[in-house]
Amino acid sequence: MKAWTIGFGMGLSIGLTGCYLFGDDANLERPLTKGFALSWYVDPRDQVLLLKLSSNGGIGIVDATVVAAGWNDDFIIAMQHPDLADSIEARLFHRDTVSGDYKLLDPTDSVYLWEGDSLYQRDGSWYHISNGSAIPDSLHPYRGITNYFVIDLREFREGERDGYEVHQAVGDEAFHSLRSTLGVPEDLQFTFIDSTLR
Repeated sequence: MKAWTIGFGMGLSIGLTGCYLFGDDANLERPLTKGFALSWYVDPRDQVLLLKLSSNGGIGIVDATVVAAGWNDDFIIAMQHPDLADSIEARLFHRDTVSGDYKLLDPTDSVYLWEGDSLYQRDGSWYHISNGSAIPDSLHPYRGITNYFVIDLREFREGERDGYEVHQAVGDEAFHSLRSTLGVPEDLQFTFIDSTLR
């Protein structure tokens, strides 16, 4: 599992949406256990699970969009729908250093370009000129895939950067099997569920 660092001091106007998901807490954060938290900026679809390192950021554990979580002192369980929009956008807007236009890394992604964009082919590759897209909201998050995560905290000491293990399963059956293998107790269930994202 890759780790990434996220910072919160970006001058975003987060106060306007601070109460959308977490009541009146303008920090847009839900503490879980041992320094782990659910966090997002302006859009709740960007909700991630992270290990807080300071008041300004932490190490990303589960990418957006985390839609549910449960926890005790030994485990965190999380349900996630992946954000396919980000990966499509990265493939669409890969700037070519020669022409300055955008090379389509996957030509089938052209269905996500604006109607008025100009497509052309050069040296066997497809390019486009515009930097606009028409990626549907249904891909951010994509509810057609459900990933589950179990974060094993039994060897983790609060305040450290490592000592936890992240395990991933795709689909309900694989998740139940993973829980059994790791010894996650039956009474640990999802206590936080965002019904608007699920």
